[in-house]
Amino acid sequence: MRGSWKVFAGLAAGLAVWALPLAAQGAREIAPPVRAEGLWQGIILYDPAQVELETTVEIARDAQGNLAGTIDLPSQRMQFHPLRDFKLDGRRISFTFYRDSERRGPNSPFVFEGEISADGRAMEGIFTGFYNEEKGNDRVPFHFERTGEPGDERPAPVHPAVTPLSPAYGELREAFNRDADAVRILILLSPT
Repeated sequence: MRGSWKVFAGLAAGLAVWALPLAAQGAREIAPPVRAEGLWQGIILYDPAQVELETTVEIARDAQGNLAGTIDLPSQRMQFHPLRDFKLDGRRISFTFYRDSERRGPNSPFVFEGEISADGRAMEGIFTGFYNEEKGNDRVPFHFERTGEPGDERPAPVHPAVTPLSPAYGELREAFNRDADAVRILILLSPT
């Protein structure tokens, strides 16, 4: 009887050692759900340092417990534009807004498909929407950071200070106005 017990104990220990890595692997594959609700700010990145669309997304739960939200795209003169078609599966998220587009037609879908980071602080993925003529592509990356909760006041946009190129900016104004009857070109340089 004693020998049988040792065989059984050895078999159970071996089985546990074999099953433990499988259980750990299964635990890694099933990502716990994260909260999508929040105030998110970031960019849709067409061309780094050239075309970066500042974006604010607010996601909340409606009275039925479904995800709902709005998007602000200041460069497109959009504010509090409704988001629809939310899907949340673990950390994977997608949502859409609809808008008329010269290139894509009326009521065109503009889709965000991405993933929320494990800590719930960032969301990134691919945005399908505004046509990028130079690259012939309308699928570009986006990256948002959670900056608050639904209903929080949206931060005012921060504009960089204007720095004069000449200590005597009056000199530039005078040179520009000197030939008031001629065609003149004024170029403004900006880091953004």
